[in-house]
Amino acid sequence: MLVPYGQRKTNISLVTGELGKSRFQSPEEHRFFQLYISKSATHLSGFYDPSLWNQIVLQASEQEESIRHAVISIGALDMSAIAGRAGRKSETEDHHVFALKQYSKAINALRQKAEVLGAKYDLRTALVASLLIICFETYHGNHESANRQTKAAMRLLESRPKVSTATTECEVEGELARAFDRLDTQSMCERDIYTLPEHLCFMNCHADMLAAMPTVFEDVPTARNYFGFIIRQTMHFACAYWAVHAPSPSFLTVSSITKPSVRYLHIDMAIPCTSTDFLAMKVLKFGQLERWMEACGPLFEKKRKRKGSKDCLAVVAMRAQYLTAYVMLRALGTMREMDYDEYLEDFREIVDSCEELESNSLLAEAKNGDGEGEVYVFDMQSVMPLDFIARKCRDPMLRRRAIRLLKARPRRELFWDSVIAAEVCEWVVKTEEEDLVDGVVKEENRARGVALGPEHRGIAIGPEAKVGDEVKKAVVWCTLGTGERREGIVEW
Repeated sequence: MLVPYGQRKTNISLVTGELGKSRFQSPEEHRFFQLYISKSATHLSGFYDPSLWNQIVLQASEQEESIRHAVISIGALDMSAIAGRAGRKSETEDHHVFALKQYSKAINALRQKAEVLGAKYDLRTALVASLLIICFETYHGNHESANRQTKAAMRLLESRPKVSTATTECEVEGELARAFDRLDTQSMCERDIYTLPEHLCFMNCHADMLAAMPTVFEDVPTARNYFGFIIRQTMHFACAYWAVHAPSPSFLTVSSITKPSVRYLHIDMAIPCTSTDFLAMKVLKFGQLERWMEACGPLFEKKRKRKGSKDCLAVVAMRAQYLTAYVMLRALGTMREMDYDEYLEDFREIVDSCEELESNSLLAEAKNGDGEGEVYVFDMQSVMPLDFIARKCRDPMLRRRAIRLLKARPRRELFWDSVIAAEVCEWVVKTEEEDLVDGVVKEENRARGVALGPEHRGIAIGPEAKVGDEVKKAVVWCTLGTGERREGIVEW
């Protein structure tokens, strides 16, 4: 049986970062644990309440050695990334090596405990461990490993005892469970990790919660949670549709799918479907999105008045993500890339919103003067919407603004890396604009199915390259409207 986590006594001083030094094996471990508390927990949470990172995770680290080592590894990795952005190469390498060693200790401790406890291993502790493992792996761009861990964690959540009402949540839920809702969605945006039957199973996840969705949201966390429910359902629906790849009235009953092995962005697919099942489900999902936006109206208006506040930035980010989801869902099933042109005003608002987010982040870093703003955020903020604009909006000014914003502040938002996104999008723009007619990208020149192959390391060359500098590169390709395949190399 699972140990009821709520029955454990929590050392309140831990939440303030005063865990006794006797718990650490070296001064460096204590130092990076403190740095996690003072900086990394805030960086990970982005615009939102950091309680997941500075309370739930820290409470677990008090009891579990494996969690403590994982926390230390994230703190060291965060400081390594910050030092790297500041050009302190020696410090970057030292922190990174220390992070790898701590991560190895965390994994070994987890395995040992799992072998001893087996099925009695505490669910909440296992989920916190999964969360930190996914952080570490995505920090390094190891998406395949992170996706496997995500799927395993979602299975753990599905196996937990179910609650009887929509208003009562079991012990493991709350911030932790909601984090995995968002993680599931982001993972599917990057690569489909599920079989078709699994998508069909999850298409109505949280249906009881959505049935009780308020008509007006009173606070940002509630609005964010319901957005997470809706987007997760929508992504499972979209992936079920993409899995079938054919206009079939019975597409909701297909039982298997072959997975691609490359990083494939499903938002680039263009497959027609006019079945009654598909259209009815699309209307349902679109209605959920619209009801959510209506419920957000008064809250958004209120929070937007406090320019620069975290709540203001949070609602701006949610609005940008809502508009991205709106366009993606409306365009789902289209065969014509030129259909995206009708969403120009939505694209403009998304770019304006993301520019506000990035301007505030840059101003905050300049004000602090320490160059220690977040490099890695656990949740989606602006990178994915900007990537979507640069690919699907063919207005030359808007898509270039989006790419500039991706480049303005190198950052990673879980699976989304702004530097890689900018390089891929620049390649897409160059490919599409080879044969412009009156400044318009013709339908036959528009890219579909943009995919990025495995990353490779090489030695940097050129007049500004330094000894020991490395460059990463990958093959990128797409299919044009004519059916022609284009391929290139991107470096970063």
